[in-house]
Amino acid sequence: DQLGEEIKRERGDIVSRVNSLALLTKNAYEVLTNEKKNYRIPDRPNEVSQVLFSLESADSKTRKILVDDDWQATQLTISLVTEGSTIYNAFTEEVDKRAQRIFADYKKQNPDFKMYMTGMLPLMMKTIEYISLSQLKSFVIIVTVISLLFLFIFRSIKLGLLALVPNVFPIVMIMGVSGWFGIPLDSDTLVV
Repeated sequence: DQLGEEIKRERGDIVSRVNSLALLTKNAYEVLTNEKKNYRIPDRPNEVSQVLFSLESADSKTRKILVDDDWQATQLTISLVTEGSTIYNAFTEEVDKRAQRIFADYKKQNPDFKMYMTGMLPLMMKTIEYISLSQLKSFVIIVTVISLLFLFIFRSIKLGLLALVPNVFPIVMIMGVSGWFGIPLDSDTLVV
């Protein structure tokens, strides 16, 4: 609940919606008690058990979206507005740091506790990162191989380096112009 509330409060600029078992529990407790002031997680464990049992009885499909059948794994879903990859990268790092901070004490008491960032956004960011690294490695390997071939063909370091310029110049220009005009390097532009 704390993680979801912090993210919604402090990053309302890009967070459009947060959904979690905590929010579902607060909604259910408010409805069961029929009082607006009870939009909260109950204080006593037996009340929490009753609310969760009622929730399971009334709407098991919604519960299954947020927590598994054994009540051992749950998820916090964050819906975002459309932004660029730079903002998404910073946001996912921020959420991960917040989660690590909030759950640090719980993790000490429960060493088997694990958290994972899942969903389309983290997957897409990792994919773009792998494509970027792959393209960079390929560029270095190609330039190295072409350099060695030119050195072998011309049998001269000066001629080999001179012949390398027209091969490297277009790539350097395209990357420079992209950077100058602020064209982001996403998966599509990297492949092109």
